[in-house]
Parts: sequence; structure tokens; C-alpha cells
Amino acid sequence: MGNDRPVTHRFVVWGSASLDMPLRVLNVFAQQTLSITRATIERQNDEYVVEIEHRDLSTEKAGILVEKMRAMVLVSHAELHVT
Repeated sequence: MGNDRPVTHRFVVWGSASLDMPLRVLNVFAQQTLSITRATIERQNDEYVVEIEHRDLSTEKAGILVEKMRAMVLVSHAELHVT
């Protein structure tokens, strides 16, 4: 009895309130030609919070993507949640 529900990876990224930050985060997916399931961008004080969901992404690839986000100059923090 396997669980056939797709795995969802949720990326949560905090960073500079510069418009470049959310675009750079989304570009990580675009460079890999990955279609995202859902994305939100919210301004909280002097930061943007970007949340991106992707289904059917391997955990290894998701880990690589979140590390790329963490390495960005405008990003202060990035997390990966798997559901």
C-alpha cells in the first residue's frame, strides 16, 4: 500500500525588498525549465517573503535549488519544507 500522492516542496525565501530578489528566486526555477505549482510574494517591513510550491520534484534537486537561493546576495534566509 504505497502512498501515491505527489510530494510537494515548499520553498520560503526572505530577502531584500528590492524587486530583483523575487525575480532572481523565480529565475532559479526558470533556468531548470521547472513549472511551479504556486507562488506568492509578500512585503513584510523591509523584506520580501517569497513562497514557492513545486510538486513532483526530487528531494535531491529541491535541496540543490534551496542552496542556490541561500547563496544569492539579496537573500537573507531560505527554507525548504516537504509535505
